[in-house]
Amino acid sequence: MFSTVKVSFITIIAAVVLAVYAQQLPPDCTRSYTVKANDTCNSISASNNVSTFQLADVNQGIIDKACDNLFVGQTLCLGLEGHDCTTTHVVEMGDICDTIASAAEIDPATLLANNPNVHDNCDNLGIGEVLCTASEIIVGGGHGSFDYYLSHHRDQLDCQYPDLQRKLMSFRTVGLRHSHSSGHRLTVEWIPCMIAPDFEEIPI
Repeated sequence: MFSTVKVSFITIIAAVVLAVYAQQLPPDCTRSYTVKANDTCNSISASNNVSTFQLADVNQGIIDKACDNLFVGQTLCLGLEGHDCTTTHVVEMGDICDTIASAAEIDPATLLANNPNVHDNCDNLGIGEVLCTASEIIVGGGHGSFDYYLSHHRDQLDCQYPDLQRKLMSFRTVGLRHSHSSGHRLTVEWIPCMIAPDFEEIPI
């Protein structure tokens, strides 16, 4: 009797938790995944063609930094509308950014722009990590990747990378901050070597 009550109680709690997590999925989520036994962030990313960074970025507040709080039945968002990279590469032993970029026929600057978690000198790649290798810059949206890129790759936003600047501007992700409450609007600020207005809001 007691065991039956205990199981029923646990089932109810699990159902409530799952409902809460489902409600937290972004409204612009284009695809999702239900966690299975033995899943890890890298395995989920690899099997669904989503970068490890993107998976963590669109599930902020759901997946912790170490990705050790996944549970069976949990629903995760895999990508956001307009900002969903589905061209990926799983890091293998001996991989470096230059060889990954070359194999994908993209320049290293684009690889770094789409994977803000990777250091400029590419010294923190992990075997099994999944990188976005799209030819266009996908970073953007309302979940912090834009801010992360600017804070970690600031040296690439000056005269030494004019091509990257043009790509970022064309994708409307050059700026210093953005607002979650104004329909994903970016505040764009002038950056050296670029012709851009001082603080212009552009909807994306």
